[in-house]
Amino acid sequence: NEAFRARNFISFTFSPASDSHIQGSCYALPNDSDAVKADKRKRANALPMLEAVRDLSPRDFEFLCGLVLRCFGVDLPNVSESSGDQGVDFYGHVGFGELIEQTTLPGSVEGPIRVWIVGQAKRYRQTKVSTGDLRELVGSVELSRAKIHSGHDDPLKNLEVRLCDPIFYMMVTSGEFTSGSRNLIERSGIIAMDGLQLCQFLADHGKGGGIDGFDKEAFLAEVEEIKKQLEASGNQAG
Repeated sequence: NEAFRARNFISFTFSPASDSHIQGSCYALPNDSDAVKADKRKRANALPMLEAVRDLSPRDFEFLCGLVLRCFGVDLPNVSESSGDQGVDFYGHVGFGELIEQTTLPGSVEGPIRVWIVGQAKRYRQTKVSTGDLRELVGSVELSRAKIHSGHDDPLKNLEVRLCDPIFYMMVTSGEFTSGSRNLIERSGIIAMDGLQLCQFLADHGKGGGIDGFDKEAFLAEVEEIKKQLEASGNQAG
């Protein structure tokens, strides 16, 4: 129940047939609808995807976070330079007004409303994300919002956050979070994904093979494709 409330990946659940039996959380039941069965098949790709994610280079993991932004509806994700990124690895904005029912007439007020997603990527195997990492993220975003950076050139030139634009802070890791960082996440409102949550999110969005089982080559091709798209659009530096 605690894992469910925290939106963590759950590997097993109790069988509806008996309180003394458990089954895989993605096990398709006879009375499941076709839509639920398809979603379970996709989510089952999360566990095998995790090893592929942890095998990515730190740089490719940052591009994977660009793919995460795309899944959130960001049309033009940005991945920062591999060095001198000022503590921000990826960012982009999504039109909040697009989530609201649109009017049939032009000039709708909700159209210009946008929300920024700004985050750090931590490709870890053994190391856990600490509270210090989270504080660094918050401080880096605030400095970047104010356009305060080291050096003469702005490495986050496309991060054009207006004074009243809302920002979601995001920390994505292939590893885990310490208990202290989990408490800070809960109290601060930072959007956090550990390795399994990340893979569950990507699997739910059909990445890595869709409903026919995890396909590592297809997954790596998706990472390479987002990398090429960002390079072509000029939204990737370094």
